[in-house]
Amino acid sequence: MRLSSRILNRIRARGPGSVFSATSFLDVASRATVDQTLLRLDKRGLIRRVSRGLYDYPRVSQRLGVLSPRIDAIVKALDNKYGPLQISPANAANMLGLTTQVPAKNVYLTNGSTRQLDIGGQEIILKHTGHRNLVWAGTPVGDVFQALRFLGPSGVDDVAKRALQNKLDLNDKAELRKHKARAPIWIQSIITEIAA
Repeated sequence: MRLSSRILNRIRARGPGSVFSATSFLDVASRATVDQTLLRLDKRGLIRRVSRGLYDYPRVSQRLGVLSPRIDAIVKALDNKYGPLQISPANAANMLGLTTQVPAKNVYLTNGSTRQLDIGGQEIILKHTGHRNLVWAGTPVGDVFQALRFLGPSGVDDVAKRALQNKLDLNDKAELRKHKARAPIWIQSIITEIAA
């Protein structure tokens, strides 16, 4: 099987909407060869280059045509490229249904340098932060810690606690209990309640 066919089959197996870079295929060929293959697939219209070094297998809507890549798929691909990324506190609180405020920007925390990216027509801001904010990056436990940071000690009411209890499965609750000691004291008491 030709290299381009092998790579294209793997891309199709991921499904429409997947976002990837050349590093996803280094087990198949050298970096230069993979780069050239992805460039050719893009020129043939089989995949789309959404940013320098990032491609997607576009989703197509009958009504809207070719859709922009989903933010979560972009972040997953960026996580491989820039290291661990953690959703910002405001975005985490919104994602978990703890606030109806929709953040105007897609902000993710990183231990790398702060930068602004335009990927597939969507702005993503990578904001430098300390290591302690990235301990559970990209996990439900990390999302909970970020959301609690956003709400603050006085903003976590019984409704928010119940919402978190319902969103977390048994494994997530076990992880929260396991790492509770690394959180600020005020968050530790909330974890005791929601992870019971």
